[in-house]
Order: sequence, then C-alpha cells, then structure tokens
Amino acid sequence: MSAERAGSPPTSSARPRGDAALAAVVFAALSLLGQHTWGTVDAIQRFAVTRSLAERGSAVTPEFGAVKYGPLQPVLMVPTYLLGKGLGALAGSDPQQVGYRVTAFLFTPLLVTLLCVVFRRTALHAGASPRAALFGIGTLLFTTLLLPYTRLLFAEPLNALLVLVAASALLDAAHGEPSAAPRLAAASALLFLNGALFAPLALAQVAAGAALLRARSGRRAGLRALLAGGLALLAALGAWLLWNRARYGDPLRFGYDGEGFGTPLAVGLPGLLVSIGRGIVLYSAPTVLALAALGILARGGRLGALRPVLVFYAAAFGAYLCLYAAWDSFEGGWCWGPRFLLPFVPVLHLAIPALAAGAPGWSRARRLAFALPFVLGFAVNAAEDLGTWKNWEKATFGSGAVDYKRSVFEPRYAALLHTVEPARAAARLPLFLGIAGATAFALSRLAFREEAGT
Repeated sequence: MSAERAGSPPTSSARPRGDAALAAVVFAALSLLGQHTWGTVDAIQRFAVTRSLAERGSAVTPEFGAVKYGPLQPVLMVPTYLLGKGLGALAGSDPQQVGYRVTAFLFTPLLVTLLCVVFRRTALHAGASPRAALFGIGTLLFTTLLLPYTRLLFAEPLNALLVLVAASALLDAAHGEPSAAPRLAAASALLFLNGALFAPLALAQVAAGAALLRARSGRRAGLRALLAGGLALLAALGAWLLWNRARYGDPLRFGYDGEGFGTPLAVGLPGLLVSIGRGIVLYSAPTVLALAALGILARGGRLGALRPVLVFYAAAFGAYLCLYAAWDSFEGGWCWGPRFLLPFVPVLHLAIPALAAGAPGWSRARRLAFALPFVLGFAVNAAEDLGTWKNWEKATFGSGAVDYKRSVFEPRYAALLHTVEPARAAARLPLFLGIAGATAFALSRLAFREEAGT
C-alpha cells in the first residue's frame, strides 16, 4: 500500500465489489464449522429477554427476572426468534425450541459475516489492494479471537461490529466525507445501547469524528458532527432510562449491582495480556502484531488517512484494557481467552493489510517472523474448535470446589492445555483444516477476480 494511495479516497474503479460473494464464503465457512450454538449463561439470559419481549412485551423475564444486560442485542434477536417460531409452527414442531435454534444458527454468524464485509470495505477505502484486504479477512477469521465467539450469543461480536462501523465512519471523516457524521452518530449510539460501559468510547468517537471533519471540511462540518452525535447519544441515554424503568422501576438503576472494580491492575493486566488462561498474546497473537506494527506503519506513511483512526483505537484499547483489568470478573467468567477485549480485535486488525502489502520485499527471516503470530493464532483456534475444553471445564469447575479464576494463571487449570482428545482430534481436526483451506482458496479467487476486473 503506497503512502499516496493510502492517503486518498479510492477512485470509482476501486470501490468495493463482490460483497455478496464474500458474505457467501464467510457464512458458508461458519456454517460448515458448525458455529451455531448458544449455550453460555449470558446467552441463555439474554435470549430469555428476547423471548419475553416477543411473547409478553416485557423486559422482565419469567425465568430470571430482570437481566442486567443492555437492550440492543435482545431486541435485535426478536426477528430471528419470531422467524423460528413461525417455521416451528408450520413444521408442527415446538415453536419456542425452533425459535431458539434459528436464532443460534443465524444471529452471530450473520453479524460476523457482516463484520467481514465492513472490514473489506474499510480496508479498500483506506487504499489496500483486494488481495491485502482479503488476506486481512482470512486471518481475522481464522487466527484471532473472533472465530470462537461466532458460535455464541455473547454481546462482544455485536460490539466489535459497531466499533468497526464507527471506525469506517471515522475514516470517511478523515477524507472529509459529509456522510460520516450520521453513520458515526448511529454506530456510537447503538454501541452505548448494547453496553453502558461503552458510553465513554461512544462520546470519544463522536468527538474524534467532529475533530477530523473540522480539520478537513471546516468548523461548520465539525459542529454538525457534534450535534448529530450528541443528539444520537441523548436518544440512547433516554432509551437506557426507559429500559431501566421497565426492568427495575428505577431509571437510574443500570444493573450489575454488587459488581465493581476491585481487581488490582497488577493481577488483571498480566491476566489479560500474557496469562495462560486469558492472555491476548496467546489467544489473538495477530492483534498484538497489529498493535506493535502501528508505529512502524505510521512513521513510514503507509497508513494515510487510516493513521488517526488506528491511533485512536489503539488508545481506546489501552484504556479499556485497564478498565477491564480492574473489573471484579476481569477474566470474563467461563469463556475462551480475553473475551472483553474482542470488540477491539477487528478494528486493530485493519493494520494487517497495510503491513502485509510490504511483505514481498522482505527477507525470508522477516517473512517468517511475520507469519509466526498467524500460525500461533491458527493453532490456538484449531485447538478450541475441538470443543473438548468445555467438558473439561464443567468436570473441573462445575461443583464449585475449584475457584474458576485459577484457570487464568495456573497451567494445570487452563482450558488451552486441555483441548486435545485423540479421538475427537482425529474426527474434527481434518474438517477444520479442510474448511480453513477451502476458505483461503475462495478468498484468493475473489481477490484474483477483483484485481483482474472481472
């Protein structure tokens, strides 16, 4: 990616094409991998809110009472639940059960598919070649923390999508495009609606967008962006107050009662960065590579208009890393890797296409060093895909006799070291490798066709 090309908006010939083909490839890969389950406690409670909204018109569930999570994802899951119920009724099956399955089958895999489309569009708009952009998508999907969470109804994939949409709008703001302001306002407001903890990031995104538009298009454009963002965030705050009143009878009660920031940073930071159970260095190594490469890419002028966007999100990642490291449940409960950091993984991965563009001119040793994080990430995701770690965790921690937080730092309790069961590996690993290989081939063909202009 040249500095000149990265710094300018793409020409009409470089506009994104083939979104439907890309979406088909990604969704097919996720479907073949079987990324369609929803079995976590968080997901069960969030889905109970969806069912209560659809069937009773109430934010309070009959099973769990008021649930602490934000309103956006339960509301967005209502259409797939109603679709499933209708299909179940037509088929003479249990409508509720089919509603569960259809939502589990469609919701998060569709979110991740859309995320990959937005990633490609943003990378191309930043000046990446089709080949580099699709390399970014393939590595994002198979070598980072994103893949394990495409099979669950956690909130983090939706947060990751909204952050990436906001980043795309910030890139447009850096190019002086007036359409950036309403898209940034909408993405920021929806991010806030999916989790109150993202209110500071939503505010910062609006302020950053206003500053970029002011620098490129003048004071009036910056003020319009501030006004649009402010109104959107006020509307989101109003929705939160109504949601709280519907759940608790108190507009100012946001849930998470009794939870706070009681973990020392000396424990939480190494836990989320380098521990055997939650370290991002192990569970999403390419994300660390992307962060480490930002300085080199920025100094070399290879990021262009993407530079302020990635610097902004690198700073946001650092701030939220410290915030989550201090949270009482910094490990994120029963999960794989540092799930709280997932919302920043795709946006930081936008540095990878720019970094990969320079690879042909590197020495063999440098190319090998570049490949190692992706090899590690792929191996970790292949191990996770075997699925045996879940049964091991239930057997080890289910009775409560062993504190789950010991899985963060103690290797003998880390799920990563309890993933390989020979019989399961013999049956599942060839399938994972085959699907990953077929996906890589399909993405390379898409890149070839686009670069050839067909």
